[in-house]
Amino acid sequence: MNTAIIAGAQGIGFAVPINLVKLTIDEILRFGRVVRPRLGIFGTDINKPLARYFRLPVEKGVLVVKVLPGSPADDAGIRQGDIITAIDDEELSSIVQLKVHMTRKFIEGNRAFDLTIVRGRTRYRIKVSI
Repeated sequence: MNTAIIAGAQGIGFAVPINLVKLTIDEILRFGRVVRPRLGIFGTDINKPLARYFRLPVEKGVLVVKVLPGSPADDAGIRQGDIITAIDDEELSSIVQLKVHMTRKFIEGNRAFDLTIVRGRTRYRIKVSI
C-alpha cells in the first residue's frame, strides 16, 4: 500500500507491506484500534554481503542490535549480537517477517512463540511471551 509519493522525484515512493496492512485491518476489526505486540529489540536484516563482511555464521535472519531492558526479549535472555533465524519454525529473512508473524499470533490470542537464535556458533530455541 503506497503511503507517500514524492512527485517530481522520478517515481520515488514509500509503501507499507500488504501483509502488514491486512493484519492492521484485522486488528482494527477485532480490537477497535491498532494494537502492536512488542518484542523489545532493535534489529537489522542480514543478507549475504553483510554476513560475509562481519563473518556471521548465517546468511539470513535478524541481527539483534539492541535489547531494551525489561522487555520480553530481555526476559527471554536474548542478547545484543544474537541472530534470530526462525519464529515458530518459520525461517526469517527480515524484521518485517518477524513483526508480521508476531502480530498474527497476537491477533489470534497467542501471546507466546518460539524463537530460534544463533549466538556465536550455537543455535538455541527459546520461548518468548509478549
